[in-house]
Amino acid sequence: MDRVNGADWFDIGGGKRGFRGQNAGLGIPGTEVTETWLNAIQEELAKVIESEGIALNVADNTQLWQALRGVNRGDIPVDGYQSAPPGAPAAGARYIVQPAGTGAWAGHNNELATWSGTAWVFSALRVGTLVNYYAGGLLLTYYNTGAGWTLWAASDTQAGPVELATVAETKARASATLAVTPAGLGAILGVGWRGAAVFSTPGPTAFAMASYGLTASDKVLGMLWGAGGGGASAAGSGGAGGSAGGFSLNIFNAQDATITIGAAGAGNTAGSNGGAGGTTSFGSVFSATGGNGGSTGLVSGGNGVGGLINLLGGSGEDILNIDSIMHWASGGAAPLLGMPGFLGVGAFGYANGGAAYYKPSGGNVASPGGNGLAIIVY
Repeated sequence: MDRVNGADWFDIGGGKRGFRGQNAGLGIPGTEVTETWLNAIQEELAKVIESEGIALNVADNTQLWQALRGVNRGDIPVDGYQSAPPGAPAAGARYIVQPAGTGAWAGHNNELATWSGTAWVFSALRVGTLVNYYAGGLLLTYYNTGAGWTLWAASDTQAGPVELATVAETKARASATLAVTPAGLGAILGVGWRGAAVFSTPGPTAFAMASYGLTASDKVLGMLWGAGGGGASAAGSGGAGGSAGGFSLNIFNAQDATITIGAAGAGNTAGSNGGAGGTTSFGSVFSATGGNGGSTGLVSGGNGVGGLINLLGGSGEDILNIDSIMHWASGGAAPLLGMPGFLGVGAFGYANGGAAYYKPSGGNVASPGGNGLAIIVY
């Protein structure tokens, strides 16, 4: 391109050739406008339009604007993707004609239809062109495949814009294209890592899910331990440590329920068995039975019931003849909590079995087990 080069141009500053208007009264001629300059301007403008894949159209006076706006580079805001013209479009309204076009749009499938104010002007857009419009509160992007328009969105085979799933959509697990957020992932896994509720007092306690911000569609993780059995010993003779309570882990839908914590089995020094530990339960969903009281020989532990993972509690031991001073037996160790009671000191923590010992010279001790425990992670 060049600046005007016809006769009688004048310097508009900095050595730049410019136009001068004619003044016949003063005898000042106007600048000559040559065909070379006019054709150069025409081709410069046409190049911008045609380089964007837009066919020159005498009825469309917006083509240079479209090209300069980069509409064929994905910046075409359109008012809809439909097959029938709207009833009262505003001047400048634009639509992609969805097959099969009807009325004034017939024969213009997949073209861009622009309302000039008096008539529809159609433009065929090149393959790969993107158009954007709002529908239902969402910004939708379609791209031209050459055979039609396809919603541009990320999938397992194509890159593209990503729509985030709501928590409800994540829980429904029905979409193959929506992206999961951390909140949705926490909801579907059943853990939002918001907190944990611990229950350790023997007896029943109401669990109200609303108190923890939960609904019936939320998942929670529960861990239960049954109570440990008490140890048993008899003066001058024998006995055994109590066994530990069982363990159960479960993931389930939150619900209102009664959590019952098993009470520790009592120790017995009267020559009979130690007391059995009580069962810990979450309503009727799952439970962990208590350990058995000390008796003769190894005493089996409690077990988990109804959980995804169910483990036996450790066995209590028979009193061993260590030396002439003291004979003793450790209580069983609870799963994951695991330190048995020993030397008659009693259960070390929740769900463990109680220990027992006696002295040949006189005196005996039988410790109680540990109470049950429930932890609900939400």
